[in-house]
Amino acid sequence: MAVHNLKILPEHYESVTHFNPLKRKTVEIRREDDRKFAVGDLLRLNEWDDEEERFTPRSSGFIVTHILRGAPYVPEGYAALSIRPANIPLEALIYD
Repeated sequence: MAVHNLKILPEHYESVTHFNPLKRKTVEIRREDDRKFAVGDLLRLNEWDDEEERFTPRSSGFIVTHILRGAPYVPEGYAALSIRPANIPLEALIYD
């Protein structure tokens, strides 16, 4: 199990942390250029403000429950990660 510290734009952060589970975004499409994701990995998604070029104070933890790779569904070098809230303290998510 690895912990991945990742940026996420505000509109996507709002979607993955939506209070209503029926409206919550449960998939992240991520490039696998310098890392390889695995089921059971933890994601620390840190909200990134592109206009201000800085992190906001918001951050949340998620666990990877399924991964889809390869054609015809996912472009080469990318992975579709099914995620769910990890429900663990962010302090426990040591950076990779």
